[in-house]
Amino acid sequence: MDAEWMLVTLGDAAAALEELIEDIEAEPEAAEELLEERMATVYAKLNYAWNTRRSGPSAIETMDHDALVGWPRDLTI
Repeated sequence: MDAEWMLVTLGDAAAALEELIEDIEAEPEAAEELLEERMATVYAKLNYAWNTRRSGPSAIETMDHDALVGWPRDLTI
């Protein structure tokens, strides 16, 4: 597993979540709308980090987009 790749992808997810949190703090009355607009993006970025953890950036060329950003099949909740 490429730790540098993981840091890049997780950092991207963290930035999206941090931006969402900051926007909700700035406009708490818009919290529901902001969540509805952006939460899917946060999840997609986290899923992307997980789904590409072994293959790294080459996954973009070898995996279907839905498989890249979809809920990981190997995780159960």
